[in-house]
Amino acid sequence: MSNNILEIKNLSKIYSVKKKWGQSNFFYAVQDLNLAMGKGSCLGLVGESGCGKSTVARMMVGLLAPSKGEVFIDDELVFSASLPSKKAYPEKIQMVFQDPFSSLNPRICIGRSIAEPLLLSDKSLSRKHIKEKAISALVEVGLEPSHYTRFPHEFSGGQRQRVALARALITRPQIVVCDEPVSALDASVQAQALNLMRDIQKKLGISYVFISHDLHVVAYMSDEIAIMYCGQIVEKASKEIIFSKPAHPYTKALMDAAPSLNQHHREFVSLQGEPPSPFNPPKGCPFHPRCPYVQKRCMEEIPQEKEIEQGHTLVCHFPLLK
Repeated sequence: MSNNILEIKNLSKIYSVKKKWGQSNFFYAVQDLNLAMGKGSCLGLVGESGCGKSTVARMMVGLLAPSKGEVFIDDELVFSASLPSKKAYPEKIQMVFQDPFSSLNPRICIGRSIAEPLLLSDKSLSRKHIKEKAISALVEVGLEPSHYTRFPHEFSGGQRQRVALARALITRPQIVVCDEPVSALDASVQAQALNLMRDIQKKLGISYVFISHDLHVVAYMSDEIAIMYCGQIVEKASKEIIFSKPAHPYTKALMDAAPSLNQHHREFVSLQGEPPSPFNPPKGCPFHPRCPYVQKRCMEEIPQEKEIEQGHTLVCHFPLLK
């Protein structure tokens, strides 16, 4: 038995885009990704737009079939490319999306939306019991029982995100995947939502995968942080290590781009250019065209993952070790 609640092994997502004359181009949105998360913890997943964070999230919860690899929850294989059919696991893993309004059906009341995962996980429940659980979930996230019969357009953005969280929690899942859950909210509403999520985590003992481009949010929520670039995890370590001594040039550049987090660094790294096209990835390290420390080896040889200290893994030929 493992102490990890979530394990991802060699997860990949390959897309093909048809060109003229029947030809197709293939590219990796996610490539051979490995991750593990301890029970009751929060793993932050950070990276630029288009790096594959949301693709990983959707494969974790079964909304997107992987091209290769496996997802284990509490040592049970739940999703893989070889499984014969897609099976939902609402009692194991749920998701909170970035835009709660688009994830809620505008034609049905909030109470019914919250109750939907229960109908998937236990079809024997009575309508009365389902309603009671939905109302309890509403109260748990700071809303009123009277909100049960209201519709999504009658709520503010912060309230709709609470509704989305209530829907994710109603089956008491072991893991909740949060894909940029507060990026569309004002700063004061963000703080309320994050505090609520932390309180619920302490109360229920659930684990979070928290995806965000905002390092302030990640620093507040996460125990461990994984840095993602071009569909791969390039660095993973505890929050303290990532923010105090980042070893990958890309991680350091992200830290330096957040002004209030710069105080630990004497030499600053500035990212130049854009991530490479997935249709035409560079030879060698994917980051080398933008890396200020690039050397000849970086241009020729793909770096392999290595552990530079306990719990601190890295994909880089020349880490920034202090």
